[in-house]
Amino acid sequence: ILTPFPYTTLVRSVPSHDTATSRDRTSFEAIKRNHINRGWGDIGYHFLITADGKLWEGRDEKFVGVHTSTLRDGISMNRQSLGICLTGNFEIEIPAKEQIATLEAILSDKRAKYSIPRTNILGHSEVGATLCPGKNLLSFIKAYRKRVEPIQKITGFIAFQHIS
Repeated sequence: ILTPFPYTTLVRSVPSHDTATSRDRTSFEAIKRNHINRGWGDIGYHFLITADGKLWEGRDEKFVGVHTSTLRDGISMNRQSLGICLTGNFEIEIPAKEQIATLEAILSDKRAKYSIPRTNILGHSEVGATLCPGKNLLSFIKAYRKRVEPIQKITGFIAFQHIS
């Protein structure tokens, strides 16, 4: 399905029901296999960042992701956002410094590409009833949004999720 992209980017972590593994033991392949077995045709996220900071490209950006069931203004957030996922349970773990460095780089790239303001970088729990992306990643997301940047015209959104 082609998507008119984007209005938001959703950052999350891998929920425990996906892999039931820790930040350091979760693999792109395991998550992709799990999502395909659910009938999604591919990994649900557009990007995945593993504990070593490696950026994995998932679902092509031109396709709607499968990273949240939340609606915003009556429209699926999947149709309005990029899904960026970090491996780990960030209620109890801390994102690896390599993960944060990669996350900063991909956010910078996608914000520039799609004119997404910092205020539209969101954690999964900020758009739906979930602990994801976990308090230790959500604190980074909130601090990221507060950073001062030069005034410019920007229009889209970004959101976060974690994987445990």
